[in-house]
Amino acid sequence: MDMKGMNPYQHFGLRQAWLEHYMIEGTGCFSQGVLGNRQYEGLKVWLKEGGLLIANKDKSLSETNLSKKLKSMGPYNPLVWAIVWGNLAYNSVISKWYCLNAEVGATYEKGDLVVMIGENYSKSNRENAITALTETLRLSPIGSALKQGLPIELTKSTYSYLREGWDYPHAVALLYTLYLYAEHTGRRTFTFTELAKAHSNPDAKGISPHNIYGIELKAFREHVQGLAISYPQYIRVSFVANLDNIILEDYSSNDILDLAQDD
Repeated sequence: MDMKGMNPYQHFGLRQAWLEHYMIEGTGCFSQGVLGNRQYEGLKVWLKEGGLLIANKDKSLSETNLSKKLKSMGPYNPLVWAIVWGNLAYNSVISKWYCLNAEVGATYEKGDLVVMIGENYSKSNRENAITALTETLRLSPIGSALKQGLPIELTKSTYSYLREGWDYPHAVALLYTLYLYAEHTGRRTFTFTELAKAHSNPDAKGISPHNIYGIELKAFREHVQGLAISYPQYIRVSFVANLDNIILEDYSSNDILDLAQDD
């Protein structure tokens, strides 16, 4: 995949403490001086790519509706991070690359990931991008609670990361990312086979939730069937013989988050 734009974070990751700072203070946090200027610049990029901030024409920043819904759940809720990770899979070059290329069950050191990107890009760009990614895995629930990169301490300052995969994914997160898939592909009806093969299709506009969260395909299929039982007004499936259609209804991904309020 095209890795241009992989390094806009000033080499800082999205930390849980920083998301808490933003959720408490809103966009006013950027003028408080709690973090350094470069740290704030990195945080702004993560928040925009995570769907929490939007840039206005005058270059000011505004909270999104998604941000307001997630703030009500708080920065320690794994579902909040699952939703943010779902958006990063689409909007963050390095996060998308990781979702599509880091194998479930594999352990990577930082240097391994830098090499995997390839030599078409400068080593410093690759290293800074991977530093931001691994810091996100280490200092937010994306790594530990969602198991996208469980940090394993090798020495006092070095780690490896096990992409174990999210074994008990939240139903709302899966449904949300299915709706993201529909929004990016422009289709509300697609097949499970299409989802299963999306990661190997260079022309695919959507990313399957099983790649975003590192879920084994058989388990993912069962989860999708479970969604149709739990939320029949939002998703229908037809897994019969050679038919494996998934049909989503006329809602937005943002609408899906209201289901979390009902839990």
